[in-house]
Amino acid sequence: MKKFVAILLSIILISGVLSINASAESNSFTYDDLSYGTAGERNLLDLYLPENTQGEVGLVMYIHGGSWIAGDKTGYKTKLEEMCSKGYAAAAINYRYASLDTSLDDILDDVTSALTKIKSTAAENGIEINRCMIIGDSAGAHITLMYAYTRADEAPIEVVCVRGNSTPADLTLERFAVSTDTLLEISCVTGVTKKAFFINPDNVSKPAAQYYLKKYSPVSFASTAVPTILCHGGLDDGVPIAGAERMYQELLNADVPAELVVYPNSNHGLEADPDCTKYADELTYQYFEKYLDNDGWTIAENEPENFGKAPRMRRNLFNMIRGTFQWIKLKRKIRKLMQ
Repeated sequence: MKKFVAILLSIILISGVLSINASAESNSFTYDDLSYGTAGERNLLDLYLPENTQGEVGLVMYIHGGSWIAGDKTGYKTKLEEMCSKGYAAAAINYRYASLDTSLDDILDDVTSALTKIKSTAAENGIEINRCMIIGDSAGAHITLMYAYTRADEAPIEVVCVRGNSTPADLTLERFAVSTDTLLEISCVTGVTKKAFFINPDNVSKPAAQYYLKKYSPVSFASTAVPTILCHGGLDDGVPIAGAERMYQELLNADVPAELVVYPNSNHGLEADPDCTKYADELTYQYFEKYLDNDGWTIAENEPENFGKAPRMRRNLFNMIRGTFQWIKLKRKIRKLMQ
């Protein structure tokens, strides 16, 4: 017992952790408010490591929403416990809010710093983390896809797959850039895109604005994407589903494994379709098995009744007839049957 306590104290001194607990109930080491940068509470993360585990494990990391200027990691405790109970390392991070002083590139840098801290902290506990799946909500989903698609070369832990819930995948949509000369007077949150994405926002012309909006849209980077699950509300009036539909189609065109789960009765919070949530979670676990565990993968069962309304492709069909004219004809027939 004394030896165990001494080990814990050593970890605290080395890592600078504000609090750490070894829970017999959850079978995990819990790091609360672990600092990974210099931005105070905006550079904190929570990390759960499976106890009595040595060697390599996969990481599941969550990035919160809040229109790039709000929100925090506190809502993910149950998810972290669940993932850790299944043998994965699990983390949820804060990041710097977008402002005139903090760009999207700075936020993506925060993700790199967080992954670096997670990897080193796990190593101190004899755990090796080389692969991760990132799951993001809303603005966090945008950050998730942008990081996985554009920062692969610098990621200290390989991002092998992602899930985006209510993802702003295409910022060139009219919802984000208005048709008048007034630049970005409306967006997910008024002015947030203007603040986050432009160096001199007051002096940016509309053509330049469109350039930057495209530059910071995940849909522009399908060719460098990783396997992706997109979940989106059919009634979302904050982030148009058209962006998710286009993202999904671009992924298929780029031969990237992808699934689009449309929640037909839900708005931005995906709250009104529990069957779709169950199905999306089942797909997510299959992505864990395929890409984090490197095992086999099959399409989920128990598909919800309205799921067929999503413009999607079953993976087994895709593998059989990908890239052929026969696939194009079959997809059209399937869509007609699903309407």
